[in-house]
Amino acid sequence: MILEYNYENFNKLNRIFDNIVGYNYLNEIIMVYDSLNALLTKEKERQDPILYKKYKHLKNKYGFACLASLAEDEILELLENHLAVIFEINDYDLWINLKKYLVIFSDYKERDRLKGVIKNILIKNKAKITKTGLLINNKEVIGTVDNWLRDYHIYLGLGPADRLKFEEYFSSSPNIKRATVSEKKRLKSLFEFYEKLKLSSNSPQGFEERVPIKINGELKIWKDGFLEDIDSTVKKSISDLKALGFFKDKIEVIKEKGDLNQLKQLAESYPAGSFERKVIEEEIEKMKHE
Repeated sequence: MILEYNYENFNKLNRIFDNIVGYNYLNEIIMVYDSLNALLTKEKERQDPILYKKYKHLKNKYGFACLASLAEDEILELLENHLAVIFEINDYDLWINLKKYLVIFSDYKERDRLKGVIKNILIKNKAKITKTGLLINNKEVIGTVDNWLRDYHIYLGLGPADRLKFEEYFSSSPNIKRATVSEKKRLKSLFEFYEKLKLSSNSPQGFEERVPIKINGELKIWKDGFLEDIDSTVKKSISDLKALGFFKDKIEVIKEKGDLNQLKQLAESYPAGSFERKVIEEEIEKMKHE
């Protein structure tokens, strides 16, 4: 695809983005992103710097829309230098898009490495995400990602945040109270993404895949560290697919790897005496004698 470098073409691509993002047009989005990459040369920047800047901003929007299809260096560049763009995309969920990329890696250590890199990018990020400033140590500072995370760390520390304390931060923080409704929504989505990055992919809470798992004969879905009930029609479809060998539940996956420690972690994530814990502990005992 060869793009013309003019305002008419830019406006057309801008309208197209608003109309197709969020729908099943991933291949087309990737094609436009690649074409914009090829278009934005130094010669074009010299030719019309203002138009170049507009095209580059649009390229970044297309990039976030096809994030999981990009190379790692492209993903990191977008997050480091253009993070605020995500708030211009309707209903954009950064974690869902990054997760699609993470699950490509079967090695959990590789997933954790990348999440660690992105977490550090956020901590140092200078993108301005709120017009409202903050008061930190009685000093007014700009509403950038790094400053908001400083305020967040003061209240919640550096480790994984307790969910109750997370919600308390949004109701009690003086700086949050100063933010507008839309800014609070923006900050909450950012901090939820940040919390996901803290969790190891090799832990029950940080496991990225949705996995069907049978507990006491009942089929459920393991998602983001929790078990969810499944619609009866979906249960039947999953059972049929499992019978054909397409799905393995979380316990089966761990057993194949022979990882007793991970299975113990999974058991400990449930209350003592619960059906879920008993089932997993039975599997642990079986593995010990295999």
